[in-house]
Amino acid sequence: MKILQLISINHHLLLVFYNPGSCYQFSLITPDGFFYQSKDIFSTPLQAEREGRKAIEIAASFFGGYRRQAPQSNS
Repeated sequence: MKILQLISINHHLLLVFYNPGSCYQFSLITPDGFFYQSKDIFSTPLQAEREGRKAIEIAASFFGGYRRQAPQSNS
């Protein structure tokens, strides 16, 4: 595997990589540390990046955009 791009988008990490056995793929890491490995394969890195960006939009809307709030005091 060869990582081609590592992109930070709204506290998510998008990895676009080349896998010699299956062309181009993407993976995501969410702000909470959840790792998602796409099983889809793409013929170009641009296609993998576009689908990865779409996946981040879905994850952000599903999990409320990951807006971090300061811890509240118990006083």
